Amino acid sequence: MKRKEFTGEDLLKRKHFDDLIKTIVQMTTDDEGEETKDGLRLAIGYILKRLIKVFNGYYIQQDRMDDAKEVDLFQRVFESNWAYTFHSSQVATELLRNTLRKPCDMPLESDIKKSSRFSH
Repeated sequence: MKRKEFTGEDLLKRKHFDDLIKTIVQMTTDDEGEETKDGLRLAIGYILKRLIKVFNGYYIQQDRMDDAKEVDLFQRVFESNWAYTFHSSQVATELLRNTLRKPCDMPLESDIKKSSRFSH
């Protein structure tokens, strides 16, 4: 039996939403199911947000209003499930980013003056 090809348009249909989320979770979790690849999961989420906008605009431009409405409905489902699927990855990524950007502690000026006395 030949399987139907799955296209980018199929991604944005509500009937495939649960399978899409399961696939994203599976792709972004290690084999033991313990660690999440937060950056990858978040990137996929933002790519999907962009894809929704692109397809919606394309369908409207092509006067495929039924397809545009389906994408709008998919977007509502996607946005309402964002917290469940992507929020923890978003928080973890932001925490890591803030930790990496945090400047290291500089020595006190008084300590620099003390050490300069010994170096000269």
